[in-house]
Amino acid sequence: MRRQYWGASLLLILLLGGCTSVSNEEAAEAYYNLGNAYFDLGRLNESKRAYQRALELDPSLAAATYNLARLYIEDRRFDEAEEILLALVGADEENTLLYETLGWLEFRRGNNRAAAQRYRQALDLTEGNAAVWYNLGRIHEVEGELTEAVEAYRKAVYYEPDTLLYRTGLGEVYYLLEDYIEAVDLLYPAFSSGNRDLQLIVLLVKNLTSAEEYPAALEVADAGMETWETQRPEDQQNEIKAEILFYKSFTLLVGFENTAEGLSALRESIDSGFDDADKLALFYRYPDIPGFEEIQELLEDKKLAPKESPAPKVEH
Repeated sequence: MRRQYWGASLLLILLLGGCTSVSNEEAAEAYYNLGNAYFDLGRLNESKRAYQRALELDPSLAAATYNLARLYIEDRRFDEAEEILLALVGADEENTLLYETLGWLEFRRGNNRAAAQRYRQALDLTEGNAAVWYNLGRIHEVEGELTEAVEAYRKAVYYEPDTLLYRTGLGEVYYLLEDYIEAVDLLYPAFSSGNRDLQLIVLLVKNLTSAEEYPAALEVADAGMETWETQRPEDQQNEIKAEILFYKSFTLLVGFENTAEGLSALRESIDSGFDDADKLALFYRYPDIPGFEEIQELLEDKKLAPKESPAPKVEH
């Protein structure tokens, strides 16, 4: 990206500092390229100024106008961004990207209904746009419309089956709907083919545990810990490690009745920051497992014991 920046800067110097005359269109294109380079470098204020200068030189440069609208959205200058985008729509009513960006604008604005309407306008033009289906699914999920979210996420997966983001979006909603086996069937092929994305592993292991597929859950949890030790993701610190260890401990204690290893994993999970009271309370549904009193003692010592114990699990 840095090479792109220097290339754009050099082009601008040659055009504006050379002896030959330069048309406004050529200079505008140079500023537009410079704006793109700044954008890629994350220097958004400089990018915005470059786009604005490009449009001063050539107001018809639609690409610069569109990119300026994107920057206004990042700045939360929604009205200005909307004005630009609507003007572009007026000149190009069948441009899917413009409706998609208007949807993103409304989502950032907090107007989910309007965002969904814009995304559907984009889909009316290009039904196979997986990214738009995914964004529509996110909106339905945020609104608690889980059936509609499943429908939208399924479309995203259908059109781009190899995109992990779309699969995990659908898998998360399956988990919320307690369709654990559906989630496992959706996610496990990616894991079995060698994908060790940590978000995939966390989502898969919690669905496997909830489905009481304990051997597979332990396999995935162990792979997750091995991956975490290798990657050590700085942005999430111990959060992922703690969650994987919790599901490993639950699998060992409840699924395999392995008290020693299960308690060790649970203790390490808590020491790594795991404090989800609802999940920890699940142990109280299994008061007859070996080591239950030690689990109680550990949770009480860490001040993580539930105020009200859930009803014991009834075997059918």
